Amino acid sequence: HLNLIERDKLVIGKSCESVCFRRRNKFMHVSVSLLERIFLHSLLTKMFNFVKSSMKIVIIGTGYVGLTSGIGYAKLGHRVACVDIDPEKIAKLDLGHMPFFEVGMTEALHHEQELGSIVFTTDIASVISEAEVILFAVGTPATSTGEANLSYLFDAARHVGQVLDHEAVLVTKSTVPVGTNRRVLAFA
Repeated sequence: HLNLIERDKLVIGKSCESVCFRRRNKFMHVSVSLLERIFLHSLLTKMFNFVKSSMKIVIIGTGYVGLTSGIGYAKLGHRVACVDIDPEKIAKLDLGHMPFFEVGMTEALHHEQELGSIVFTTDIASVISEAEVILFAVGTPATSTGEANLSYLFDAARHVGQVLDHEAVLVTKSTVPVGTNRRVLAFA
């Protein structure tokens, strides 16, 4: 079934695989995943000047994918907590030091930190209580046989499972083989 929201020419299919909207008499149709729909809704909300709703997002892993995603979601107006097991990395991020170069990211990080829309911690329990979305962005390096080493992902899912006491959307952003999400849910 299809749940639609129509408002000022914006139509978002909540349970479908695409988003349609019309702007300046042009129809746009974009195929997106569930997580992308959540954040695309936020972006379109800003474009069409709707009342903005923010979500509490926890991102586990502060490598390239986790950190750039976290900063991006914070720029969209969401409250983001990035979690990592490396206290030295978290301390540097708290001071606004990016571990890599990406055009505009350092400035964006500083701005979002000033606004309080992104925080960094090693303590998952301190940030998970209000999380609506938990995004796993941990490394899945190749093993000697070429398979993905999923141990970091499963460790993160196990930690989430130990402290999560409410419903939340779990998203695996890490590169994983088919069927991994079922295994992640077994831990969470």
